[in-house]
Amino acid sequence: MSGGSSAAAMEKTLKEMNESFAGCLALVVAPVEYPPPSRPKPLQQDATDLNDQNELMSSYFAQAKKLELLLLAQESHEAGETRTQVEAEIQALEHELSEKNDLIDKYSEVIRGWEGKFKRLDSKMSVS
Repeated sequence: MSGGSSAAAMEKTLKEMNESFAGCLALVVAPVEYPPPSRPKPLQQDATDLNDQNELMSSYFAQAKKLELLLLAQESHEAGETRTQVEAEIQALEHELSEKNDLIDKYSEVIRGWEGKFKRLDSKMSVS
């Protein structure tokens, strides 16, 4: 998933979520009317309002869940990229360490060779 399409998808989902939330608010906080409208069947209207509210709220939470899933997918994608980068860095450091250990081994052999030569020279000089 590319960054541009991911951002556009999240923006679209966020817009839909905001529209759902605005619908919820419009139902809960109805515009003030004066005189108040008459309600011939208040219980039936309350039940209808409650059903409408439940539909709007479930729509809102569905949009919120979709946005959450998009964010989680983006985070896991980014986490995968950083994990790959860290693993590559570790491999590079291990390779560099291996090269340096090889150099240390080679120089140690050279030093042992020179020590042997100096010991032989020292023994020749002490005999003479």
